[in-house]
Formats: sequence, C-alpha cells, structure tokens
Amino acid sequence: MIYTSVIDPPPTVTINCISQLLPFLNTFDPDLIISVNFPYQLTGSVLAHRSIKINAHSSPLPLYRGNNAYGRAVLKQVPHWAVTWHYIDENYDTGNILIQKFFELQLPYIIKDIAMQSQKRIVETLSEAIQMALIGNPGTVQRQPTVEEEPYVNANSFTIAERTITAGQSCHEVWALVEACRYTLPALLNVDQRLYQVIEVRRLETPLSDKLTVGEIKRKRNRFVQQCTDGQMEYIVRVV
Repeated sequence: MIYTSVIDPPPTVTINCISQLLPFLNTFDPDLIISVNFPYQLTGSVLAHRSIKINAHSSPLPLYRGNNAYGRAVLKQVPHWAVTWHYIDENYDTGNILIQKFFELQLPYIIKDIAMQSQKRIVETLSEAIQMALIGNPGTVQRQPTVEEEPYVNANSFTIAERTITAGQSCHEVWALVEACRYTLPALLNVDQRLYQVIEVRRLETPLSDKLTVGEIKRKRNRFVQQCTDGQMEYIVRVV
C-alpha cells in the first residue's frame, strides 16, 4: 500500500508486482509505503525515494527471514511465533524493528492455522506501526541470533533433500513435512530410486498384516505404505 498526505483524502494504492511500484512513486510521491505479503526485494530506485517504507513479516525476526517462514515453522512445529513490523532496507527482512507481537500456537498446526493467526496480529498492529513510522520512531536494531538460533535465521525454500521423506522418521515427522510443503513444492517419497510427489498422507489405524521394517515401503493398489518408527503411513502420490 502507498499512503500520501499530499492528496486529501489520502488515496491507498495496492501494488502487486515490483514493476508497478516506481511509476506510482513518481505519480503520487507518497509519504509511506506499507508492504504486506509482498515477496519482492525493493530495487535501489525504489529505496532511494524519500518515502518511509515498512514491511509486515510473519516471523519473530531475526529468525525465519525469507519467503518460507510458515513452512519452516510447521516443519518444526514451533510452539511460539510472532509477527514483526520493520523498516525496509537494502537487504531482506533486516531493517529496524518497530513492533513485534508474540503469540502461542496450539499444536499440532498446519500452514493455514499459523497464517490466519499471523494475519490477525498484522491487522491488529497495523495502525500502531503506521503511527510509529510517521512520527519518525527509529525502531530497534535486530538482535544478533545466538549460535543455537543460526539454523533458523533463513527461511529459504526447501531443498529436494529436505523435501524427501527419510527412513528413520516418525509418523508425526512425516505428517509435518508433508504439511510444511503443501503450498510450495510437494514432499517427496523415494521408492526404488524413483521420486514421487506426496499429495496426501495419513496414519493407518490398522497396520498392514505384512511385517515391514522401519523405512520399508510397500505398494497397496494405487498407494504406498511406509513403516515409520512408530506406525505406518499411507501415501497418495503422483510421479515427478
């Protein structure tokens, strides 16, 4: 969104791609740019404009910077989460923090759950973030992550290795991986060196009569069943 005090009443303009942004800046000369669910890094020409620029990021920055915060959270089933309003700088999700709103997550949860909770907090804190930015509040420099937190700083897209279900996982770990990948590239099942995309997964209440070793996969009609460490999971798949 772009806000300007030059025109009364001030218009709000919604921008959906980076190429649209600079023409609007030149036309409206806004005082404030509000970025919400805008996954593009701002160009130097946009950053050079005089306007104040703030972004709502759905993660407890400095952790989970990037475009896969929800997926990383679901994979780990983290119990605490936050949304962060921060100034936009030349890097990705590194600007000074204006507001950080923490909340609890009820386990287990899927991407839809954490997204709804996060969007609710973003709306609740929007007005305060705007007011703080317009009065010139400098915000707080993002803290340095601890050594233990370093693996959780960058919320990048999952690699093929991360998306692939492994032999030593529990039923819960398999479920979390499939859910974490649901709205991006799907989780993968390796059957005899051939990869399949996992469309749906469920734990079998009644295991197969065949005795399987941990990690072993058996075809059952048009589906696969895998023995996990604590039960059996049934997969609906498609060929990659």
